[in-house]
Amino acid sequence: MTGVAGPQPDRTRPRSQPYPLPAHAISYASTKFAAGCRQLGWSWVANPVAILSQPYDGRPGCNYCANCGRGCPRLDKGSADITFIKKARETGKCTIRPGCQVTQLEAGPDDRVRRVVYLDPQDKPQAVNAAAVVVACGAVETPRLLLLSQNRHARDGLANESAQVGRHFMEI
Repeated sequence: MTGVAGPQPDRTRPRSQPYPLPAHAISYASTKFAAGCRQLGWSWVANPVAILSQPYDGRPGCNYCANCGRGCPRLDKGSADITFIKKARETGKCTIRPGCQVTQLEAGPDDRVRRVVYLDPQDKPQAVNAAAVVVACGAVETPRLLLLSQNRHARDGLANESAQVGRHFMEI
């Protein structure tokens, strides 16, 4: 779905099938690095990336403009907004609610999240029922939301039966 560009399969990186796109051309600096690795008897293979090496799924290949960190203006980077959310919206079963902040996930007796509580752009509490919920808020905000989601079915927060949610976080 994202259009990952990667090297041909090799024994150090087994895959069930090849990447959908060929690897990007190796830069001059990377060729020098690879040569140094070979001199030391080491192998070196470029990492796969979710940046298109050629047109894919109606999106153009990367032109190497170096705007990846600012949001790809050409839509060739496989970020969630360009890939997953776009496809979800096309189904007609996905609604985007900009300017809202989720404040709690309500679990039922079966340990499944059934309801999402949020503040709308006017800071008015709202809720929506859901058959499935994906929590992808990052390394800090995900544990915060899980810990805030206490109720009688999740007394210590969601997924926190072991009291480990939010602990042992390290950033390099």
